[in-house]
Amino acid sequence: TGVALAGVFLYSRLKRLKPKPEAKAA
Repeated sequence: TGVALAGVFLYSRLKRLKPKPEAKAA
């Protein structure tokens, strides 16, 4: 599903950017 692909894409993207603790709540 599109949601699954989007989730994986965002997750991988966030891990690369090493977001602040605030983003971790997402």
